[in-house]
Amino acid sequence: MADYRELLRVLENERPGRAVFFEYALDRALAEQLVWRRGDTLWATENARVQTLADAAAVPGFDCAVVQLSFEDGFPALKGLRLREGMKLAAGLSVPVFDPAPYEALAKEEAVCAVILRNVPCGTPENYRQLAAAVHRQGKPCIWADDSKTPIPLSELTGCSFDGIHLTEARNRPVELLWKQWNDRWALLGDTRFSWLIRQKPRDILDYCTGLQQLTHGKSYAFGSGNPEGKPIPYLSYAAILSAYIRGQG
Repeated sequence: MADYRELLRVLENERPGRAVFFEYALDRALAEQLVWRRGDTLWATENARVQTLADAAAVPGFDCAVVQLSFEDGFPALKGLRLREGMKLAAGLSVPVFDPAPYEALAKEEAVCAVILRNVPCGTPENYRQLAAAVHRQGKPCIWADDSKTPIPLSELTGCSFDGIHLTEARNRPVELLWKQWNDRWALLGDTRFSWLIRQKPRDILDYCTGLQQLTHGKSYAFGSGNPEGKPIPYLSYAAILSAYIRGQG
């Protein structure tokens, strides 16, 4: 059963627990496979897009849906949004800005359990400290998602008070090593082996993901493909990741 508080537990970086899934982006084809529906109407409007992503997260039993929202007169896509019981959103802005006001407004939304900050080429750690502080003022955790080809080294982010870091293969180190080094400071979300992962046999993917759960015991780590661009991923490969996630909930 979905429970967004499990993601919050992971972001607290303190206690072990069951497996949690955090998928930063889903490509259109995979989302349609997960909801068993196809067609342009699923993506025709901002409201429809957000609802489709929420539904795609609900079907496999995620505790939250990850969405990027536009900031125009508030967040109209959240009005009328239907979330499965126990689910909330981890939400960010589709066009990152340095003004804390939109992030603070997003954190106030009842449907949002965590706010995502993204890297901007001209940004500085001080910018991100201010944005994270705006989120924390509303009592919500803040996740750093650096989706650039050359992400900011984690050692340069230690003063930014993020609660979680979303990983991608641009980090160029095994997630196991990053977790051992940083899990006392941040929760780590996603993976650093996307290109490798999607080429493996489902059995090998299952073994790899099971090993991550055995290493972390669900503390300070959430599964995900580490795919911020929403690149295509074979359905069977994704199903293997989901199988490991489901096993880790037992």
